Amino acid sequence: MIPVKLTLKNFLSYGENVAPLDFTEFHVACLSGNNGHGKSALLDAITWVLWGEARKGPGQKKPDEGLVRLGTTDMEVEFEFDLEGERYRVIRKFSKVKKSKPILELQLLNGATGNFIPIGGSKIGETQEKIRKLLGMSYDTFINSAFILQGRADEFIQKGATDRKAIFTEILGLSRYDELARLAKSHAEEAKKFCEQQQKILEDIDRELAQKEVYRSQIEDLELILTTLSRQIEESSRKLEALKEEKNLLNSKKHNLTDLNLQVQQINSDLKMLVKQIQDQQEQVTAYERILQRKEEILENYQKYQELRLQEEVYTEKWKQLRNLESERSVLEKAIQKAQHELEKRKERWETNLAQIQSRIQEAESILNKSQEIEQGYKDLQEIRKREEIWEEKRNQLEKLERKAWDLERQIEATKTQLQAEIQALNQQAGELRGKVGQEFRQKARLDQLQTLKSELETLEKDKEQVVEQGNQLKVSLENLKNQLNILVQEKIPELSGKLFILQRDTQARCPVCESDLTESKRAVLEARLIDEFSKAQSKKEELERQIIREEAELSRLRLQYEEMKKKLEDLPKVQQDLARVEADYQEILLSKGKLLELGGKIEGLKEQIQKGNYASEIQEALKLLKEDIKALGYSKEEHQAIKQKVKDLSHFELDKDRLETTRIQHQKLCETFSVIQEEISKISETLQNRDYAVSEQIQLRELQAKIQSLGYDEETHRKIKEELQRLYHALGERDQLVQAEEKINLVLEALQRCEETRIAKENLQKDLLQKIEELQQDLKRLPGLEEEIQVQEDRLKTWEKDRDKRLEERGVLQSKYQRCLELEEKRQEIAAQWQAARKDQFIYEKLTTAFGKDGIQALIIENAIPELEDEANAILSQLTDHRAHITIESLRDKKSGGIKETLDIKVSDELGTRDLELYSGGESFRTNFALRIALSKLLAKRAGTKLRTLFIDEGFSTQDAQGLEQLIEAIRAIQDDFDKILIITHLNTLKNAFPVRIEVTKFPDIGSSYQIIR
Repeated sequence: MIPVKLTLKNFLSYGENVAPLDFTEFHVACLSGNNGHGKSALLDAITWVLWGEARKGPGQKKPDEGLVRLGTTDMEVEFEFDLEGERYRVIRKFSKVKKSKPILELQLLNGATGNFIPIGGSKIGETQEKIRKLLGMSYDTFINSAFILQGRADEFIQKGATDRKAIFTEILGLSRYDELARLAKSHAEEAKKFCEQQQKILEDIDRELAQKEVYRSQIEDLELILTTLSRQIEESSRKLEALKEEKNLLNSKKHNLTDLNLQVQQINSDLKMLVKQIQDQQEQVTAYERILQRKEEILENYQKYQELRLQEEVYTEKWKQLRNLESERSVLEKAIQKAQHELEKRKERWETNLAQIQSRIQEAESILNKSQEIEQGYKDLQEIRKREEIWEEKRNQLEKLERKAWDLERQIEATKTQLQAEIQALNQQAGELRGKVGQEFRQKARLDQLQTLKSELETLEKDKEQVVEQGNQLKVSLENLKNQLNILVQEKIPELSGKLFILQRDTQARCPVCESDLTESKRAVLEARLIDEFSKAQSKKEELERQIIREEAELSRLRLQYEEMKKKLEDLPKVQQDLARVEADYQEILLSKGKLLELGGKIEGLKEQIQKGNYASEIQEALKLLKEDIKALGYSKEEHQAIKQKVKDLSHFELDKDRLETTRIQHQKLCETFSVIQEEISKISETLQNRDYAVSEQIQLRELQAKIQSLGYDEETHRKIKEELQRLYHALGERDQLVQAEEKINLVLEALQRCEETRIAKENLQKDLLQKIEELQQDLKRLPGLEEEIQVQEDRLKTWEKDRDKRLEERGVLQSKYQRCLELEEKRQEIAAQWQAARKDQFIYEKLTTAFGKDGIQALIIENAIPELEDEANAILSQLTDHRAHITIESLRDKKSGGIKETLDIKVSDELGTRDLELYSGGESFRTNFALRIALSKLLAKRAGTKLRTLFIDEGFSTQDAQGLEQLIEAIRAIQDDFDKILIITHLNTLKNAFPVRIEVTKFPDIGSSYQIIR
């Protein structure tokens, strides 16, 4: 990845209108500016846009919200970069607004159109995974190799061996082998599962094929039984059909009988209805005649009802007008009451305010009575404060002197601690040396053991070469034997067999080879000779096959022997590596003996210096003089505290003084307000007394009362009219009944006559139907016996048919099973072949799983890459330390319980020996970490299929002296050709001017941070 352009909006200290940072204008550049102005924010923007990761606040899982510029809600970063000949652009956006979703886009530049086209996924997670695969690394790997993060130069070393190995693995691009191992394992498991499934299928098939002959025998027995049942069913069916025809005839008569009975029932029902209808009509004629007799009375009542209804309508209209007028009167009365109530409420509020102001005036007067006491207390407070300021000045001087004394004591203690640390470091080195010296006999024994093992394995390797030679010879011999066998099987034996066939088939006296004439004797001789040659060829074929089997068995044995030797020889590189390491360790033990004596003298000298106090003498003298100045100052903490207490006791007078002045002003205003409120209350009382409120409503009310009196509505008269109407209400119904009786009496008399005629006709029809019913009942007496015969015959037929169906079902099942056996015989051959192929695939994939795993190809690649990483790191470290320090990386470590454990341990050595990195000074530690991180970056940039050729260094160099800074600059210049882009962030002037291009970052209060490229 080579950066091209970076654009930011509201990211950390950067605002909205920030010009894009063009990376094409430089190869190596220094990013400078004051602390907090936004230098590191530019690199944070790159990691955030690519991986969604950057600096985070405490407790934050994601950095997003903490990166948005203060006072804004949305941020956006756009980053363009070149990768393997293509240009890409990544855009990431985030908003604090609720329900807004983050945005992540991955785009590719279309060279033909010059436009970017989207190539990301449908979701953010899918797009993020595409970016990670495109770059070939995670954020964690990035900050442990190509990005030296601020304050985290030791990120890689501080991680555990397992995490370091994981990062190293990703840098080497070994994840593809993990994927291959996973795929191989998946295929092996699938093949194994398929084998188990096919094996189970074969077992099921064999169990079913064992029943094949049983099925065939059972089918033949069922065929005989079914023939007998079919004959019996046919005879019974004919008898049953004749009985059913006779039954159908009787059933038809039975249906006729049912119909006749229904007709008789219907006639009976009709006769009953006619009788009821005749009675109803007779009653209706009688009712009509009674109404016609009261005709004059009914008409007179109807006339009175009509006259009273007209009077009631007039009074109802007056009542409605009265209700409307009363409603208007109610509204006016409420408005007048409301106006009165509002005035009364205003009066109550003014009276309440008047009481409150009167109370406040009394409070103010009580405070004003204490004015002389408050004035004197305030004067005393000012005097005591002046005395307190004098003591405070002395206390400040004392604190300054005590801080200086504390600093001197701390320097003295630091000098002592430094001497003790040197003793501890020397003791630790001595302990390590004693530990190494104590391992001398064990290491010597281990050395002898490894030398013996190496000799044995080298001898075994020579034996393996002899086995390979024997195997090659056997392969050549087998090839010759197989060629001879092929010639016999494909040419010689078919040729002899063909000649014999022609000779024995053709009775003419001609030779099958040369077409010459043959006598019987010659034919016999020729046939005997061909038979002899054919027999010899068969014998030769069998001999060749036996010899091939023997040599193949021998070749298999050699292969097994070769595999065993090869497996044993897999340990040879490790043994050689272990031997070299043990030899180096043994030589180091011999050197450690001399170093141990030298360290003993240094440790005793430092102990004596601490015991006598011979250190930091100038500082100790300065501390003595400082303590004398403190004594001469004459500061008394008790007197100072007493003064402070007096200030505290009198401090309330300051508030009382302010309150007194305020109360004087408020008292005057309250008295003025009191008079105004009294006058307002007097006005409201006068208005209520004279009823000078809602004047227009009172006038309207008087006019409305006059209208109500002039209406003349009498409620008692209206009530009596309503009661009389209620009493004569029945006159309406009686008059309607009279009209109906006059209209319908003749019609009812005619209907009555028709019903009498219909009744007589129905009674005659009923007699005829009863005679027919008696005749049909005599014929149906045969039906019960016939039904019993049919039932017996049907039960017998059902039994036989059920038995036949059962037998047919059994035969069908057996035929299906027998047919399946025939199909399974063919299927078994196919499944057996699939099972063999799957077994072979399983074996191959299991081997591939091991080969692609951590202990296979990956381990070899790591072993080969470690020397390269050591060489790169040591080349840089030598330049930074004048060849005094050296890094060693070990991929294997002896376990305490025995055996060897894979790891990635880092050891650092200098002229004093091998020490933990924590025991080195800050500058030495930084140089070591820096060299290792640069080596990782170079390894990442040079490895096959590289994705990143850019180096970012965001690290303070304040731990380095002038010489150290110069060496760092030279180291960066030495590696600049290994990267397409290098960006260093610093605020040191020495580094600012050390590189050809500088990007100066400045932060402004109003617009935020901005940058300028300076050449």
